[in-house]
Amino acid sequence: LTVTKIWDDFDDANGIRPDSVSVTLTGKDGNDTVYEETKPISKPEGNATNTWTYTFLNVPTYANGGHTISYSVTETQVKGYEAPEVEGLRVTNTLESINIPVTKKWVDDDNRDGIRPTMVKLTLQRKLDSDTDFTNVKTVEVNASNSTASKDANNDTLWAYTFENLNKYDANGNEYEYRVVELDANVPDDYDMTQSGSVITNTHDIATSNLTVTKIWDDFDDANGIRP
Repeated sequence: LTVTKIWDDFDDANGIRPDSVSVTLTGKDGNDTVYEETKPISKPEGNATNTWTYTFLNVPTYANGGHTISYSVTETQVKGYEAPEVEGLRVTNTLESINIPVTKKWVDDDNRDGIRPTMVKLTLQRKLDSDTDFTNVKTVEVNASNSTASKDANNDTLWAYTFENLNKYDANGNEYEYRVVELDANVPDDYDMTQSGSVITNTHDIATSNLTVTKIWDDFDDANGIRP
């Protein structure tokens, strides 16, 4: 019986794929385990393929009594990968990834002054425990079309955006810490920026002015004495 190992990890994008993994072939007669063997599946020599195979030799077809043995395969989860997905004798390992959500909040009285930009630039950053500072990964333009737009209880506009399918680990298996920021250079003109967790708020002070109202009394200097 041949077991097939599939690596769904963008050609080992993180550099964490092991040189071999152990798989266990288990044969059952009803609920009874009648066969079990564990073998390593190794990377093919000189071949960077994403598909590895191993053939278990001389595997019995029948149990005592003549019943056909039903076979299945299992594998211990590989660090940096999702739990293995098993379909028959095929095992697929998918690179473990995470999504990082961020919300852009506009506090500008529903764009009363008409100066809200149509997009903002938000920057994804990451670091390891051993790093002192975060480093920039990428900057994206977020707008009402590529985000989920809504209103909060105060009628402020919200743009919800998610950075998807991010590497959870580096090439040595160390876990990344991510955050999203709006760099000072990208804060829209005439807005102030504050951040609380994953919510980045841009606040604009609504333009105001002073108006003087003049009241004229045309009553012969309150001749009747009834002016309030």
